[in-house]
Amino acid sequence: MTDHHSNQIECAHCGTSFYYELNECPNCGVNVYFPDDENNPVKKNGLLTNLVNEFRLPFAILAGWTVATVLGFSIYLPIRFAFTAPQSDLMIYIWIVLSLSLGTFAGGFVFVRIAQKAVNLGCLLVGIFGVALAILMTLNEWGSVLPLSIGTLVGWGVIVAASFWGANVADKMMKENLINDLFSQAVSHTGLYENLLAKVGHDPAVVERLIEHERQRAPKATRSELIQKAISRWERDNQVRSF
Repeated sequence: MTDHHSNQIECAHCGTSFYYELNECPNCGVNVYFPDDENNPVKKNGLLTNLVNEFRLPFAILAGWTVATVLGFSIYLPIRFAFTAPQSDLMIYIWIVLSLSLGTFAGGFVFVRIAQKAVNLGCLLVGIFGVALAILMTLNEWGSVLPLSIGTLVGWGVIVAASFWGANVADKMMKENLINDLFSQAVSHTGLYENLLAKVGHDPAVVERLIEHERQRAPKATRSELIQKAISRWERDNQVRSF
């Protein structure tokens, strides 16, 4: 059972209590934050699932590039051509960096949401792609690449850093959502256990025997499913006896 006075949750698969800061259940190995086919023994694999997981990372990178391009140009072009008066080279470069930084931020965010995990290489590729776009835009503006000055390198660094920032935001959001889901599952699981415990006269040993009985019938079921089955069987048996 979950200890409500500690930072522990109960694994919905095997019932082991552990601190939610852990990445996986110490007993059955279910991954807490990013369950995948290799680390999660509970998840069933199929051909479609394997194909999706095989191409998830490259597709996520492509999506990150697309978002960075579309958003970056969507922000830059209206601003660039909204001013009829000539602008300084520095101001134009600042607009390029800011526009593409917002683009790579969104690109890094989308990359993690699709990849379902933060991969430094993917974030770096999104950032480098943003730098490549910046170089192409400066070529279009001035017909030459900016010299490798401190200002140029800082601008490129901001674009790359923005992709990691967006990825970090997405990573935190995913973990918070998964932790909330785990706690809601733990509350539901605890309610089922308390229900069964009350039915058998608050005898934990009887509860475990009933759960084990259901596990023999359905070895692949999660602990919550086993408890629900035990409750249903107890209610059916006692309903028959009452007649």
